[in-house]
Amino acid sequence: MRQLIIQKNKQAIHTKEQWFQLAPPEGGEKQWVPLHSAYEFARYFELCDGFVPSAIDSFLDQLGIRSSRFDSEPERITSLCEHGFGKNGPRHHDLLMWSDEAVIGIEAKATETLDEYVTEKCKKNGVVHYTENQRKRYPGLCEKLLNRPIEECSSIRYQLLSATAGTLIEAERLGVGKAVVLVVLFKSEIVDEAHIQGTRQDIINFSEFLERQPNGSYRTLFKPDIELSLGFVVVPLRDEEAPLIERI
Repeated sequence: MRQLIIQKNKQAIHTKEQWFQLAPPEGGEKQWVPLHSAYEFARYFELCDGFVPSAIDSFLDQLGIRSSRFDSEPERITSLCEHGFGKNGPRHHDLLMWSDEAVIGIEAKATETLDEYVTEKCKKNGVVHYTENQRKRYPGLCEKLLNRPIEECSSIRYQLLSATAGTLIEAERLGVGKAVVLVVLFKSEIVDEAHIQGTRQDIINFSEFLERQPNGSYRTLFKPDIELSLGFVVVPLRDEEAPLIERI
């Protein structure tokens, strides 16, 4: 298994308590609840005690990534406005992992969706109205990442756009040629199969707008020299169930 160093503001994180203290979710204690994504995500890494969790490790094997050590930062903030995507806010990665070979941006989920469909982000009373700033963000991401006008992207969840842009930006900043967007979903009694399959389908819908390469990766107009991969990992909170690990 690959070694994993987790730090925030140069302080090491080994426990979920340290994770909450140094990198709490935006909703604070309201989001820090067993069976919900922020809490279970921190606990998942705590249990691995300095190594990449086995399901994520296996997924990296599927991609042919050979790095034996990764650094990482929870709640990593990546500016999107510096790249022409408006000032609506930066990208918050639930966890960003990196080596000299690859950068992995992870989005953790349980009952949550991958945000609204991008075409719904600026509707008021059912009518689309963009400010200049919003036009740079939502149509801009569709055009630069998917090479499509926003009107054709009604099946695309916004967080997949922002996660992809943010991970590509970090890969370029770190001088790394591979970027990976990985959705990790925690399965429990409060998460039904329809939600899991809906999340998987959202990632597939997104992938179908991208230019697939012969090796299974994707290419975007935004950062064409960086190889992009997408993945979906379902982590059951019952030990007797096996995880789902899928490259999409």
